[in-house]
Amino acid sequence: MPLPFSLACDLLDASYALAIARKPSAKAVTAWCSQHRSRINAPDTDLAALLSTLLPEKRTDRVYCIQANSLEKIIGRGLMLGASRLRELALYKQPGLDLDLADCVERILTVTPNPALPERLRVTVEVIDEILHSVAAKIKWSSPSKRIADSSPAESPGRDGLEALYRRLTAKEAKWLTRLVLKDFQPLVFDEFGLYRSFDPMLPLILKVREDFTTAIDTLQRLKKETPSLRPGMPYADRKSLSAVKPKLSVKVGRQQWHKARSIKHCLQMCKGLMSVEAKVDGEYCQIHVDVSKGRRGIQIFSKSGKDSTEDRDRLIGAIIKSLAIGTPGSHVKTECILEGELAVYSELSLLNARHSERLKLLEKIVHCDKGQAELVQRQLISTNHPMAASALRNAFAKVIRERGEGLVLKADQPYFNFDNPAEPFTNRCIKLKKDYIGRFGEVGDFAVVGAGFNAAKARSYSIDNLKWTHFYVGCIDNREEVKRWNAIPEFTAVNVVELNETMLKSFMLYANPNSVPVEENVETKVKHAAGAQPIPMTMAFTSPPVFDMRCFSFERAWSTNWWTLRFPSVAKIHFDRDFSDVLSFDELQKIADGATSAPDVEDSQENLAWIARLEQADPRGLGVDAATQLTATTMPTPSPRRASYNSSGSQPLIRHLDDGPLERSVDSADAMAPPPHKLAASQPSPTTKISKTGLPDNHKQKRTAFSAALFPPSKKSRKATGDNELKPSLLSGELESESPKRRPLREIDGNSTQQLQASSPAVASEDETDSDNDIPPSPCTNRGQRKSDAQDKHSNQTSQEPKAQCRYAGIECQLADRLVLLPNYFSDLKDVEPLFRAHGLSNIIRDAEAWIRNEATDNPPLPDSQTGRNKILFVDTVEKVSETKALLSRLEDVRESIPEERREWISVFDWRVLNHLAIFEDAETTKKYYDGFHDPWRRWYSGLI
Repeated sequence: MPLPFSLACDLLDASYALAIARKPSAKAVTAWCSQHRSRINAPDTDLAALLSTLLPEKRTDRVYCIQANSLEKIIGRGLMLGASRLRELALYKQPGLDLDLADCVERILTVTPNPALPERLRVTVEVIDEILHSVAAKIKWSSPSKRIADSSPAESPGRDGLEALYRRLTAKEAKWLTRLVLKDFQPLVFDEFGLYRSFDPMLPLILKVREDFTTAIDTLQRLKKETPSLRPGMPYADRKSLSAVKPKLSVKVGRQQWHKARSIKHCLQMCKGLMSVEAKVDGEYCQIHVDVSKGRRGIQIFSKSGKDSTEDRDRLIGAIIKSLAIGTPGSHVKTECILEGELAVYSELSLLNARHSERLKLLEKIVHCDKGQAELVQRQLISTNHPMAASALRNAFAKVIRERGEGLVLKADQPYFNFDNPAEPFTNRCIKLKKDYIGRFGEVGDFAVVGAGFNAAKARSYSIDNLKWTHFYVGCIDNREEVKRWNAIPEFTAVNVVELNETMLKSFMLYANPNSVPVEENVETKVKHAAGAQPIPMTMAFTSPPVFDMRCFSFERAWSTNWWTLRFPSVAKIHFDRDFSDVLSFDELQKIADGATSAPDVEDSQENLAWIARLEQADPRGLGVDAATQLTATTMPTPSPRRASYNSSGSQPLIRHLDDGPLERSVDSADAMAPPPHKLAASQPSPTTKISKTGLPDNHKQKRTAFSAALFPPSKKSRKATGDNELKPSLLSGELESESPKRRPLREIDGNSTQQLQASSPAVASEDETDSDNDIPPSPCTNRGQRKSDAQDKHSNQTSQEPKAQCRYAGIECQLADRLVLLPNYFSDLKDVEPLFRAHGLSNIIRDAEAWIRNEATDNPPLPDSQTGRNKILFVDTVEKVSETKALLSRLEDVRESIPEERREWISVFDWRVLNHLAIFEDAETTKKYYDGFHDPWRRWYSGLI
């Protein structure tokens, strides 16, 4: 027989009591389903009606247009209440009584119950569902499939049926029907997945593919008949069987699982593998269903809630038809498709089990882009397994925020739904990284709390006795100077309505507890309301407004106005020590909003650096997830004379900071052996990849050694010095230092700033102190006067004949001054590089590094010891020319192995983008210096030695 409504009320009562006690209701649901399993599985039980009763908020297709005030009148007419009983019914409007309308109905029917009905006439969930359907069918905002034609001007018969229904209910049933009509069970919120699974393990997964109770249940019953393996009572879901369930036109496909990232580190912890990083677009979610055979009528648009919103978005249909070229020979959509920013169904082929990249390729094929009408969002691929992923993601986020965007969306390259691997989540994980999610981002300023309103249902969600306010009106002061100078009556413009969480609300009542008076009796302040929806009317005004520190996601213009209000506002902090006269004025709010919503005309590198620094501070302990934790002076092991030769049989270890975790500069003697340098240089690509790239090369894990020694290796004599003498050149100081600085506690180190090595007393001298000093090769910051220039004459005819110039940032102290720069021949287009060369005053440039090195291998005489180790730099492109760079360095290493040891000089290899960061380092006017999480430019773009 159909399921009695009273049984559903028993479950709601038990779960509601647990919610009040802040306990989960899962056990109560499981016990109730076990007790009534025979009724639930009965063929005449409408499971969709039961789910609609327990989860009314999921029935977005039904709109009743009934709020507490109008439902109060319906109940009064239905129960034929007198004046005194009507006043008792309206007690829920009084703050502090901890009552809602449902409680008042229950109290009335407990005292004067309705006549008892025989069991066969008791109200069932099917009857409730039918009456609510009839109410929604008369409302034009309900989904088209739920509406029926009705030209009668009289009141909807659905509401008459609702009045009659109240006369058949018990007190408990009337209480829950009231909350069911209002679609508000607060504080009770069922776990949807757990509730579905209690009815049938397959149901939650089917509802993901077909998000409609009736359709999903019909699909489940049909699947059980067609698949014998899905026996009744099976405790788990067979995902393989679900792969046969395809999306259906006119039935919304469930959304993927979305998560909010609170920092870059949190984001990387949730992401695994290759992620598509897209700029989040400001707009509303929609899922588009297209049936080509029906023409324009075959376009359906579903909103985020699942409601059919085609009529509300009728103007989009033309753009959709045009972008898909429907009805034209060039259209790739021949029968039907479902789009959700990416394809879910294409020509009756389900793409739910296809990877994200495959769906996007097909989407690019069928969509005809039209700027301003239909466009494909710009995206980049970032491998979260790459050590530079945090830096790449941080830069991408800073760029979007600087351009006044919303934030980023990250999608894993996985299927929309996972039907194959039960160990993995069923839905693909998607991540939203927005400014207002991170730390104190999005803060606007101080606002005055000018008044408050009360909602009985919302009050039940707080465990606070005698609660008088649930919604607070925040506003800006209009006459600040008059108030401060002449003690005038303060005037405010209320711009938004906000709510507080329970902790903040308790603090507000305990420490602020402002004096409040009814709005109509308020003479202490003047309040005007900016245009816009007011979900709860302001009933009380604060005579001395408290101050809220507000934050918001963005700004929006109020309806039919030209002024700005806060979008998605929230309270960051309650100030108990600030006066309302110091809050923002309305004009100041407008200026802030104008600046926040207007994109900059030119790229502001300082603003970009500021955003990146703030993102690093948002990570735990204020340190970027990829930042170095400590800087330790290095100790470079000196090989014996027998191993002085740098050939393929053995070499000094090289730093590959792109391959490892936090950057360290310490090394053990056991780490002295490493693969040949050419196998390291450029082996690690950038974590970001163009859209056309399908993957990233494998990482090569290498040992770390002293960075400065790897950049500019020791000369031949210093390599032959006795065992324990070690070189300790500083990277960014102007001289060599001979002893490691003392390690500093982590709490004293700012990982975002460049740390200077501390000079200390000299170490033990080598056997020949003079020779040792002469043989030390110059570091990037070595005194320029100590450099020899004799060897430059030999190659002057091979270098570019450019006028002698100085660095515009550091002059003769530029770290690239007097260096020989080598370029690969694949640098055919130097429009990005040439300006950097001129900015740093570089004129000694070899345009074909491979040809020059081959010539040097045959023609160069032995160099004097004073010139051994002369600084040569090879600039390559490890971001866009990965394979070409690896091939070039492999060839160069083979050539250099043929050079006799006495004539071989080491060449440091860097990505040319180091020039950008070096400009930041040397520019005194740039106060906020950032090198993608590294402590200096050289570390960031170092690629190896040859």
